[in-house]
Amino acid sequence: MTTEAEGTAGAKGNTRKGNRLSPSQREERLTRLLNLRRGGATFRQIQEALGYGSLGHVHRDFELIMKRTVRELPDHVRLLELDRLDTLVRVYMPMLTSPDTTPEQKIRAGDGLLRVMDRRAKMLGLDAPQKFDITTYLREFAAREGLPEEMVLQEVEGIVQRMGFA
Repeated sequence: MTTEAEGTAGAKGNTRKGNRLSPSQREERLTRLLNLRRGGATFRQIQEALGYGSLGHVHRDFELIMKRTVRELPDHVRLLELDRLDTLVRVYMPMLTSPDTTPEQKIRAGDGLLRVMDRRAKMLGLDAPQKFDITTYLREFAAREGLPEEMVLQEVEGIVQRMGFA
């Protein structure tokens, strides 16, 4: 069985049993994994592209790189998503302004642009805060975890009071 650190990078990043990736090769492989996943590649596609021995190794490395990314760059994912939204805006806007676009295409492009704008507003907190029924959530949590509902509600109420929100 090939471990995550074994193998020598080939043309596609493939590995051969018995050889180990150098630390720089390992980091390059993790970076390529993350970039492929960001680009929408499935774990199976990543396995094939980078020569992983199993999907389990791909998942393990992806979890490793995501933990590292979240720890080191907490706003990075938000920036990535905002960049993706910018890309979609650049696709939709020419469709809306082009004289060659049919009315049906303009409607679809407008609908898509509104969805992008809505998503951006939610990500950036531009809209009024949405109300959230915490009691229903806590009751579902208590039932799911097999805990007494009243105990969970009282505990959370105590926490809220200690924090000064009540």
